[in-house]
Amino acid sequence: MPMKLAILGATGPTGLLLVDQALARGHQVVAVVRSPDKLGSDRLTQPGLTVKQVPDMSAAAGEAEQKLLAEAFEGCDAVLSALGAPGSMFRIDLMTDAVPAIVAAMRSAKVSRFILLTAQCTVYRPEHPKLVEWLVKPLFIGRNLADFWRAECHLTEQCSDINFTVVKPPRLTNEPLDEQREVKAAEGQFVPEGTDRRISRANVAKFMLDCAESDEAWSKKLVAIQF
Repeated sequence: MPMKLAILGATGPTGLLLVDQALARGHQVVAVVRSPDKLGSDRLTQPGLTVKQVPDMSAAAGEAEQKLLAEAFEGCDAVLSALGAPGSMFRIDLMTDAVPAIVAAMRSAKVSRFILLTAQCTVYRPEHPKLVEWLVKPLFIGRNLADFWRAECHLTEQCSDINFTVVKPPRLTNEPLDEQREVKAAEGQFVPEGTDRRISRANVAKFMLDCAESDEAWSKKLVAIQF
């Protein structure tokens, strides 16, 4: 059944795939963006796509921006977020600030289904792959993962009224959608039996949409996925 989906981070590499795949499934899409031109002229003319410009999606945004975000969610069946920050040597608070604002806007618009894209191993666990904990996190994306973890904690600790699913992939690739290859999924921070610590953005977008189309799919869970 066609749905109305709000997509945040719609101009990023995974967000664009979410938009395209959602439209291909026959859904109505509300792309919530800061820069509409980054969607591309061809995509902007697609039937079923509505673009809402929201300059600031953080909890510190003014009342006007909060109202814009809530208006963008009006009548939607689900909200999907592919927001993410580039790496930095300093503390990152993009998702820490954005998720509370998104949830507040969802409550105002009476939308309860939320699919959030983060990453695997956002918090330390001794069973995690040592390469991730000892090399990847300290040298590359540790601050991004900490930001994601704070956002995840907000959902698990303060959002009992929100039917969230947090989708947690490992390294993302730009390979095309592969519907023949099995996508392994496991509740928690990583996939224990996984050996290929990567997955295509296209397959991540498909998994997120599959979750959005079902209220029961990984409801109120953190789910790690990979090939």
